[in-house]
Amino acid sequence: MLKHSRLVTLTGPGGVGKTRIAIAVAPLTASSFVDGVHWVDLAPVTDAPAVGTAIAEALGIAGRSTQGSTYDLIQQLEVRSALLILDNCDQLLDASAQLCAELLTNCPGLTVLATSRERLGLPGELIQVVAPLQMPGPGLALTPDNLQQACAANLFVARCRDLIGDFELTADNAKAVLRICRRVDGIPLALELAAARVRVLGTAQLADALDRSSDLLSDDGRRGPDRHRTLRATLEWSHDLLSPEERQLFRRISIFPGHFDLAAATAIVAAPDAAEVVVLLGRLVDKSLLQVTRGRDIVRYRLLSTVRDCGRRKLVDSGELDATGLAHLEYFTCLAEESAPRLTGEGVLAELGRLEAEGSNLRAALSFARARGEHLLGVRLAAALWSLCYLRGLYREGRQWLDWAVEVGGNAPVEVLAEALRGSGTLAFLQCDYEMAQRRLNSSLQRYRQLDDNQGVAEVLLTLGSVAREQGRYADAQRLYAESRYLATRRGDTRAVARSDNYLGFVAWLQGDLDGADELCASTGPLFQSLGDTEGLVWSLLSRGVVARYRADLTSATRLLTECHQLSRGIGYREGVAWCQHQLGLVACKQGRRDEARDRLLEALKGHRELGDRWRTAAVLEDLAATLAGTGPERAAALLGAATALRQDIGAPVAPVERDDVAVTTSTLARGLGGRFATALEAGRGRRLDDLLDCSRGLLPLPDRSPDPPPSEADEADEPKDDVRVDRRRLDVQALGTSRVRIAGHDLPSSQWWYAKPRELLFLLADGTPRTKEQLGQLLWPEAPSHQLRNALHTALRDLRRALEEPQWLVYAQGVYRFDARGQCRYDVAEFMDELRAARNSKDEAQRRHLRRATDLYAGDFLPGSSAAWVLSRRDELSGRNRAALLALGRLLLEAHLLGEAAPVYRRAIAFDPFNEDAYRGLMTVLGQAGERARVAQLYRDLTERLHTELGVAPGSATTALYRKFTANPTR
Repeated sequence: MLKHSRLVTLTGPGGVGKTRIAIAVAPLTASSFVDGVHWVDLAPVTDAPAVGTAIAEALGIAGRSTQGSTYDLIQQLEVRSALLILDNCDQLLDASAQLCAELLTNCPGLTVLATSRERLGLPGELIQVVAPLQMPGPGLALTPDNLQQACAANLFVARCRDLIGDFELTADNAKAVLRICRRVDGIPLALELAAARVRVLGTAQLADALDRSSDLLSDDGRRGPDRHRTLRATLEWSHDLLSPEERQLFRRISIFPGHFDLAAATAIVAAPDAAEVVVLLGRLVDKSLLQVTRGRDIVRYRLLSTVRDCGRRKLVDSGELDATGLAHLEYFTCLAEESAPRLTGEGVLAELGRLEAEGSNLRAALSFARARGEHLLGVRLAAALWSLCYLRGLYREGRQWLDWAVEVGGNAPVEVLAEALRGSGTLAFLQCDYEMAQRRLNSSLQRYRQLDDNQGVAEVLLTLGSVAREQGRYADAQRLYAESRYLATRRGDTRAVARSDNYLGFVAWLQGDLDGADELCASTGPLFQSLGDTEGLVWSLLSRGVVARYRADLTSATRLLTECHQLSRGIGYREGVAWCQHQLGLVACKQGRRDEARDRLLEALKGHRELGDRWRTAAVLEDLAATLAGTGPERAAALLGAATALRQDIGAPVAPVERDDVAVTTSTLARGLGGRFATALEAGRGRRLDDLLDCSRGLLPLPDRSPDPPPSEADEADEPKDDVRVDRRRLDVQALGTSRVRIAGHDLPSSQWWYAKPRELLFLLADGTPRTKEQLGQLLWPEAPSHQLRNALHTALRDLRRALEEPQWLVYAQGVYRFDARGQCRYDVAEFMDELRAARNSKDEAQRRHLRRATDLYAGDFLPGSSAAWVLSRRDELSGRNRAALLALGRLLLEAHLLGEAAPVYRRAIAFDPFNEDAYRGLMTVLGQAGERARVAQLYRDLTERLHTELGVAPGSATTALYRKFTANPTR
């Protein structure tokens, strides 16, 4: 570049290495300049006239009367062939640029290399943007060799070796090193400062610490320029060079957790004119504080994480955090509300893409609303997003936000609360929580009727009809669908009429009315196609494909279901994809392609289970049992038992159209297995589904589990009667995977609790841990002043005693509160912890038994749906304990060569933490030792794709080595 221009400027963010590059360039170019290379450090310069003085000192002419005047400098340089390196021009950009222009104009042998966060803006200037150092590519295996080929990791490792001579990049620390490099955005200064901390912290500890704060990045002032002694100082120096308007924009855009666009920035800054914001954003880009990402039609911006940390500190210091957070929340609430009506019909893909691009902003806005008590905006935002959660299969996350919204939204406008209740009820229905779904949907219906909103009424009626449909109340479903259709017809809403007809067709084929279903759904397809309503068209095609399959028209069924599958995949509609895989699997089975049928059914099962749709999970299990009936009857019977247990659990019977098939499967298996049928069926009812799926793949034998022997007369004589047994275990508290309190076998209704805190207090105390008033106050009312804690706690205790009707269970003694039910309370969290403690004090089979009991007790997240700070902390703790217990159990089973028991444990660990490579390696070992090389390869491919898609990394070297071990040698 210096050969083609007399002015080259290195630009980039602070700490990126501009000065380092200039230092490297100086000796390489010295031979090209007869009169040498002159280095000028402008960092200490504080006023414009001193720029000339600094250059004069570098040229050896300081001390003259002119003191580095422009005239004097020209006199010295006009006949010289020299390279002038001006480092840190951004300190005094205008003065540096003006002096450079004068010198370059009058000194033809002069060349200038400048370093600056911002270009000088002179004619003929060539710009070289110095980017952060290269990161490992997402497709690259995460091995030490591959990682060190990336410049960022190479620099970090080199600096660590400078400080610790025997430091090595290994398979064990590679992932932590990658996290460090990513956290500091590959900025060289930050990498060097981070490396200095490896003397006292391990790489994993350092990565965790950096996630909490980048203030750790310093060298304690022992070396380097002041502004380079900490990354914070470097960023502070950049900030100090900004104008007041630029500073305001910089701190306010730090509210964005990731990418954002011009419209969002304009709203957050509260500028009246977007053009003004464009100019300011351009200045921050020019000053290397803001990164630009250019899409096909739009430009988006983001701050590097370390830069964002600096901006957030400035935002807090300015006192503008709450106001800016509120502006962020208001903007994204409006954006979501504008998008919501467009999530049906033509253009839905573009709208989904638009919302998904703002995923981090939407989550941040909801979190702000919850943390700051902005309940109205939070309810509006959650209500507007439920359709996105439905279409993208985010049932669990969406329901958590909507349940919170319903809980705090009592004062929201009726129309907003009605929509939030509708969304919460719909997602509850999709997870087969029918009781909660009906409660939420009926509350929504009541409010829509109050508003005289017939469209809202019709939509809720459709979902209530679907609840009735899955519960087998077909007459109720048809009545509700018909009522919805009537309201849509009165409004002249042809799309809503078509949706009602689709649902009527759905319930028709479930009852075996194939002609009626085909007629209804065939009539809706063209309308949905003309409206660009892909979701509606999916259901029309799906029902027609199912009808064709039942009519044995497999050619038509394949055509309709394949088109449906392609449309569902095209819009990322996970429910539609899972349905299509199920039905195409049944078509393949009818055509004799058993392997394809099994694989498609397993994919369908995976999809429905990930969504939480237990109704369809049961149906797929029944059909999977049918495909295995001839080759693995005991496995098939176990799957049938699991499906039966699942249906009983949710209260969803087999649909009439499916009964004959299930009956045939049942009778076939009963005849073939004889007395073993009941045993296999019972084994399926009592075993975890992951275990059964391993059996269904033919990987592992079905364990020989005989049913428990009937109790002897002596046993029955000693067993207390039902009423005595209820008294002995009167209170049943469940917090893992659900939130449930039962007394004497009956749920305590929400009305019994009056408000949330008494119930929360029970979950806090029921594990038996004594706590002081201050501890309870900090956990339950963290923001309440101390003088309010006494009344709040006493009120909650009073209401808890009233709800339980057993005041003696709550004891206050020696300054602490504790829960003492004297053997009458069963609390799953306490039992989980007891089993873990017993496992730590046991060995061999006893240790495995306690770990198995503990992991069986962990049915899901602690108090799902609650967002209280103490709950989140406890949830993380219990989740971590369960993760560790699963891995420990898997390892013990593997060591004992119990492969049949180890595989489902490792599958559960993977389902619990999809990025846990220890779990993947454990399952790969099981599969490899069982000779299932193809399964090892598929598991490795699944892991690779997941890590690449979600994290942008590759599997670790240990995982890759294990994969190669089991797949490279065909004889294994």
